[in-house]
Amino acid sequence: MNRQRLTAFRKAALGLIACGSLLILAESASAESDNAVTDPVVRGLTNCGLGKTADSLHVLFVLDESGSLRKHDPKNMRVEGTEKALEALKRLADRFEGKFDIDVAIHGFSGGQATTDMPYRDENPWLTFDDFDDLINDAKGFASRNVGLYTDYREAIGGAIDAFDKHDPGQTGCKTLIWFTDGVYDSENNTALTPSEIAEITGDLCEANGLVDQLRQRAITTIAIGLSNESTENPPDLSLVKAIASGDAVNPENPDLVLPDGKCGTQPGTGDLYQEEDPDELIGTFEGILADALFESGEVSPPPLPCTPNGNLCTFDFFLGPWVDQFTAYFKLPPASSLTASLDPPGADTAPV
Repeated sequence: MNRQRLTAFRKAALGLIACGSLLILAESASAESDNAVTDPVVRGLTNCGLGKTADSLHVLFVLDESGSLRKHDPKNMRVEGTEKALEALKRLADRFEGKFDIDVAIHGFSGGQATTDMPYRDENPWLTFDDFDDLINDAKGFASRNVGLYTDYREAIGGAIDAFDKHDPGQTGCKTLIWFTDGVYDSENNTALTPSEIAEITGDLCEANGLVDQLRQRAITTIAIGLSNESTENPPDLSLVKAIASGDAVNPENPDLVLPDGKCGTQPGTGDLYQEEDPDELIGTFEGILADALFESGEVSPPPLPCTPNGNLCTFDFFLGPWVDQFTAYFKLPPASSLTASLDPPGADTAPV
């Protein structure tokens, strides 16, 4: 599993009884586990105690409504991606029923003045998967929401903070922000960043205790989905989105946008940017990272039994996407060794094979 794993939807345990050493396999499995721990999205949902100390997960979609989406997301992949993600979340909600509850809201943002524009649209309510059809309809409503004049990240981040605070004032649940944007900060309806917009970014957004720090202080796991459409001329620079989501240092293409140490905010990042050059691949990326994180956080299983040179029994976990009909496992054994393997699929009602 690499850092942005796309296929981890089903978890199984493979038990091995062997005469001889399987140490190489054990090291491989350990490396995968280490990668899972370092994934910021998985780490965020794990640290909040999902399924353990926290019994609820609040997922907020915030979708860009700017007119530039007609160029960067002409096929409305943000809408189809949201629908597929809702389907994945529903499967996970069914699977983890009784361990934690999941509710969802789908909001939008653009910018402008509250008196004449709709900088942040929060009219869609928080719903559970008992209202799955209503959630799908809420997502479909964004297909025509691509006429906004602005892309003001202050509205996206500030609106998300307010939405979470109102929904969970005691901050007892885990929180995940799914943020779709095409990456062009624009609060003035201009084609390039102005000095005042740069001041907004380095001030309101990225300064100490600014909006980005406030998002992180609330332990809101942030999954940013970049709608860059690299096939177009002059694709947008998503480095600022990367800095907001991950906390990593970035190098914006605009030399006038200088972030302190290349970072936005002073608190550690709580998520990451996931970007596809081909928007058609957005759906698989989105569904994969979300389900992967929930499985790592919510699946309760015995720890793997390491393979050792002197042991004759070991286990390790691996992950398969729901589209996998079959798979083949290969094992490298020392000469004159033998092995018996058994597979323990996920779920309490599935028998080992």
